[in-house]
Amino acid sequence: SEYVSHNLNVVSEANKNGEKNYVIEGVFMQANQKNRNGRVYEKRILESAVGKYVDEQVSQGRAVGELNHPEGPTVNLDKVSHKITELKFEGNDVYGKASILKTPMGQIVTGLLEGGVKLGVSSRGMGTLANKNGAQHVGKDFMLSTVDIVQDPSAPEAFVHQPVNLSTCRRVSASAPPRPNPSTRQPFNPYAPPRRPPRL
Repeated sequence: SEYVSHNLNVVSEANKNGEKNYVIEGVFMQANQKNRNGRVYEKRILESAVGKYVDEQVSQGRAVGELNHPEGPTVNLDKVSHKITELKFEGNDVYGKASILKTPMGQIVTGLLEGGVKLGVSSRGMGTLANKNGAQHVGKDFMLSTVDIVQDPSAPEAFVHQPVNLSTCRRVSASAPPRPNPSTRQPFNPYAPPRRPPRL
């Protein structure tokens, strides 16, 4: 995960019914800096990943994120809290903007913002890592999945968190670990009679 530690700006606008709509904006990601996890995203690699995400998701109105991080890269629509409306480079920073939606998770974000809670954002993606000069450099196969809202972020220049599912030598899908097969285990029943030893 990446840690960014500037504050996100929160903008509220009242609609004609007097309801407030919230927008968060600020630095969402950073390039060419070693983060708290010892990772470095070279600018050319991050530019490619962000450009692809903007073309395929943001510009098509499909870029949505969740409140907190799920286990894998797939966006769960029932957990969506915001819509990402802008991502662009400003120097080595990726400036982003997202509107808070009227979904159940979006309402939680709104309540937190109105309560004065300081939130951050965190990107999700997949890629490989290579060790260079004491840091883990993200490979050119890095793919950005989305940017989520989190309570405790992680990169050095903006309050944003970028947990990215990465592996040192291979691409990972960041799927949850396999669960035991229920057919191979017997549930414990405290009311069952004790088992008798087999007859010899």
